[in-house]
This record gives sequence, structure tokens and C-alpha cells, in this order.
Amino acid sequence: MAGDNDLAPALDEDLREIKRARINNDINVVVFADRGMYSESPGTFIYVKRDTFLVPLIDLSNLDSGDPATLSFFISYLKNNFPSESYALVIWGHGTGWFKGDNFFYKSVAYDASSTNSIDVFNGELSTTIPDSLFNVLIFDACLMGSVEVLVELQNKARYVIASPALVPAYGFNYTALLEAFVIEEVENLLRRIVDGFVQFYDSLGITVSLAIYDLSRIEMSVEVLENVVASSYLKTTTELLKYRFSVTTYNTFSNEIFDSTAIFADLVEFLRKGWSIESLPLVLYAKGNLRLKNSSFLSVYFPVNYSVLKRDFSKYGCLRFERRVRFLDLVLNALRDTLMEGDTVMVHYIEGKDGYMIVLQNLIKASKWLCELNVERDGTIKQTVYSNSKKFFLKLTPGLYRFYLRVITNNPTTFYSLRLSPDTLKVEDGSTPYYNSIVSNFESGFDVLGRKSSKAKIFFKNHKKHIVY
Repeated sequence: MAGDNDLAPALDEDLREIKRARINNDINVVVFADRGMYSESPGTFIYVKRDTFLVPLIDLSNLDSGDPATLSFFISYLKNNFPSESYALVIWGHGTGWFKGDNFFYKSVAYDASSTNSIDVFNGELSTTIPDSLFNVLIFDACLMGSVEVLVELQNKARYVIASPALVPAYGFNYTALLEAFVIEEVENLLRRIVDGFVQFYDSLGITVSLAIYDLSRIEMSVEVLENVVASSYLKTTTELLKYRFSVTTYNTFSNEIFDSTAIFADLVEFLRKGWSIESLPLVLYAKGNLRLKNSSFLSVYFPVNYSVLKRDFSKYGCLRFERRVRFLDLVLNALRDTLMEGDTVMVHYIEGKDGYMIVLQNLIKASKWLCELNVERDGTIKQTVYSNSKKFFLKLTPGLYRFYLRVITNNPTTFYSLRLSPDTLKVEDGSTPYYNSIVSNFESGFDVLGRKSSKAKIFFKNHKKHIVY
């Protein structure tokens, strides 16, 4: 429970709910609680439930619950001191799915206000902290964690995940009801009871919520479907793709009650239904919602409709396992293709090698099948034009001063955009050429260094020296 933040009063209430729960004696409930300054009992503690009490086992002073090492410590403590045939893990606190921004509102999961740390998803912190195959169930009492990006990161970490693609109210689950559900031995029925109880409770209060059970053993089947969808997105127009996107449920970061078409998280299955007539993904085992979210499909995906937002998040999203597998940003870029901004600056790294130069475009934003066109100019003349689907070019360059121009050609040949390169020039010295034993060029002026006219003379490089040969 990462409550060293504005959720501290909710943590106190949830601890009271845990105390009230009547559970089977065969079940241990072990609680790591980072209780912030607004708590009734500030500090960091590990408790174990005994009857209707929480017995403090360790006083950890003020430990950073946003540090992955803290979660790792708790899991190790659990295994060493409470051996069990099966485990479930609840992660409690603020959440923003895979996404991490630069302010309080976007902190992945388990935000700690004292340290300003959180456990990140995009860079693998969450997935590497949770050991493979230990937990049967993972439950997120945190906002926006029911996203395909988070779930793919958690593959092999558990069989089932309970999470919401939407916001979760501050007081989250009723832990008396959640723990008492564990009297049911069949796991899927137990989890369904948790989901039903959560939605029914908030429905009685008129608060919009959604919750789903995800079966991580079905990730591969879902990924295969999405790979085919992304491939076919190259054949659709931007008008079609944006029409599908703007017509689906979105999950924003300020209210479940309000539809915001520009929110960065969209309902993935609704989108597939609109554009590809795909009614479900195997990953979603069971789900329920109410009010505005009653008919959603309960699985979100990152799908911004603003190029500047995509540009901000592009490199972090590229670190996700989901993006590396599916290339979902290809679909997003195909949707935004007609609104891409010209004039972006791409940072270039020039690497001199034994056989030539590797030119690496470091922050280029493009779909994987779009083509990069690099024009190579020397002395005011375009000497060559090279193409690549990747962000790398290999060039063999003779001595001279070069300038480079880049444009990206989309899957629509008539749609392309030009980009600035920085630095956009490269000076190749005589001693840097790889052409020590090969012909480089004719005399462009028609005269050699002694002023003699010769259209047949060639320049050779050998042993770092220039030779004129007739």
C-alpha cells in the first residue's frame, strides 16, 4: 500500500476494512503500508492480520514505496516468512498505466510523495521487480492499470490480473468484501465475485467505474490479432482510422463521468470492433462497468490524436514490450499521417567505421514501414540518394564536405514530410576515406593539379595518400 501521498486517509480506512474481514485461518493477509503524513499513524509498517486486528511485525520508519527495491523487499519477506501454496498480490496507490510524465499526475504506479518516486512500467521496473510465476493473481487498486501495455509487461508474472482501464475512486476496493471472497476455492469464480462486488458498490453510489479480469495466458493469441490489425492499418485512410478512434470510449485522467475524445487512452476492443469487426480479445476474461462505462470493452490502449503528444511520449513508448512486439504506433502514425508536422529537428550521430560512416537518426518519429530518403550533397550537388526503413544509413564517402537532407515518405507515396538534421554537415578528411585501394572519382574540373587537361585521370587513395593516375 503506497499511501505516502494524498491517499493516506483512504489507506487508513482500508486498513479498518481489512481488520473487519472474517477469513479462513488458512489464509495469511500480510500488509506493507507506507502511511503518509496525513495518516492517523504516519510511518511505514508491515502488518499481519490476526482475527480482527493488524499486528505490526516491522516498523520501517519512512520507507520509499515508490522504489522498486521496496516492493522487491516486501515480496522476499512474504516468501521467506509466510510460505504458501499460492499467492495473490494487491498493489495499492496512485496509477497512470504505463505512462510516466514529469508531474504528480503521471507517475506509473505506487507514487511516493516524500521521494517523488514511483515504480515505472515503460522501462521494465514493475515487471523485473515481480518474480515470474510466484503469484497466481495480481490486483491493482490503482487508476488506469487495465491497459494492454501494462498487461503485456506482466506476462508470466501471474495467471490473472484484476485492474481497471479507468479511474478508480480514492477509497478503491472494499477490503472486507474482497478478503471474504477468498472463501471460494475456484479462482475464476472468486475473481468474478470481486469484480461484481466492486461495480455494484459504486453503482449504488452513482459513481462510474469499470473493472476487468485479464487472463495473461491468452496474451499471445491477443498479440497475433493486433499484429494483423497493425499491418492492415497501412491500407486504410487517415479519415477511416480517425473516424474509428473518435467514436470509441476513452479513459481520461480527470473524471470517469466525462467523455474526452482527446484523452490518450482509448478502448482498444471498441476500436477493433469499429474498424475490423473484431468483437473481443481473448485477454479479457470477464469485465463489468456501469453508467458511461457500462458498454465499454474494458481494455485500454495508448492512442493520442495530437502529434505533439505522440512526439512527447514516442521514445518511452518504444521501450514497452507491447510496442516492440506489435508496433502499435505504426497504426497511430497511419492515423495521424496527414497532420504530421514538417520542420522537426532530428539529432544525428555520425559514426566513423573501418569501411565508411554509419549515420544514426536518434529521435526520428516514423512508422516502421515508412521510407527514409537521405540526399547527400557535396559542393552544392546531390551526389547520391539513399533509402532505408530503419533509422540508420551506411555510406561510403570520399573526402570532402557533405550536407545531408532528409525526408520521410509514408505509405501514401504522395505524402511525405521534410525534417531538419542536426548536425547536417560532415567533413571527411583524406585520411578518413576507406577507399585506399579503389578509384574514387574523375577530375571534375578536367584539369589535374599541374594544370594539365585530362579527362581520363583518376584519383586513388592508398595508405592514406592521394595518387593521380593517368
